[in-house]
Amino acid sequence: MVDIYCQTDFDGDTRARIEVISSDTPNTSEVVATPPSGKTYQYPVAAHGNFLCYELPAGENVNVHAANANVVVNGTKRLRPMIAPPRFLDFTTTTWGPAGHATILPNDKLVHHARIEKRLFNVIPFGAQEWHMVETDLTLSAASHRVVGVKDHVEPSADPTGRLTYINKADDRASYHKVVANGVTIATPGLAFDPVVSPNGLYVAWLVLEAAAGSTGLQNIFNVNWALYTATLSDPNSTRVAAVPAVTWDLITHPFWLDDDTLLFSKYSWWKWRLRTAPRTGGTQAWLTDTSKSIGMAYPAHT
Repeated sequence: MVDIYCQTDFDGDTRARIEVISSDTPNTSEVVATPPSGKTYQYPVAAHGNFLCYELPAGENVNVHAANANVVVNGTKRLRPMIAPPRFLDFTTTTWGPAGHATILPNDKLVHHARIEKRLFNVIPFGAQEWHMVETDLTLSAASHRVVGVKDHVEPSADPTGRLTYINKADDRASYHKVVANGVTIATPGLAFDPVVSPNGLYVAWLVLEAAAGSTGLQNIFNVNWALYTATLSDPNSTRVAAVPAVTWDLITHPFWLDDDTLLFSKYSWWKWRLRTAPRTGGTQAWLTDTSKSIGMAYPAHT
């Protein structure tokens, strides 16, 4: 049995709360976190006895509005710390916004996907933004803060032992993203997102977004293929497997492992997000949840 923490719509389609379902009884849920009035919760993550999600104003998205996001850890809202407060004759502050994709380590540390930026007088954006991984403790204290890795190493996830998997997007052109999992680097077609290693540490899965063949200009934005790939870490040069083949106009996101051979992901179908499963090597897909509610994304917590 696997507990699955889900972001589910309620009170219209601008707010979401966090519910838990079981892989054995996926259409029965328990509410574990409800946002305050005017707020929404997004992107639940649970591991090693800890739980986090993101609080934003209703209608906003953590990937787009990172500057407005706060992290809720074990039910308590935590304000992100300043990296560099103002200094004498320097009127800029350096802050970071949590843009989803956090992961929980076994030593009660968090690693965040973060947009780092400077602000003049702590208000006006100043200079270029950078994307990094940022580690903190569970309270997000300033003393615990440190930048992990280098610029454009982003979207971290951790295996059960705490080893990080992430995307190297230093060359942001299509076909030049790389998946880095347990020290193994895998070139990937298109733009890569959401890498995650299987519970046994043998495989990695990630989401790929690429423009459909023949599309140009604005068509690249609206005419795209989404696919879910897997690879074997012991043989990173082996042929990548499309566990979920690319389908134009079909939106899938947030892959995770239910077990070592089964992937769980969110799929937008008939104006609702629902959970779907697929074998690691490709094959027959199946809906995990029915059409009674919309589930924005989900994170399996192995219990």
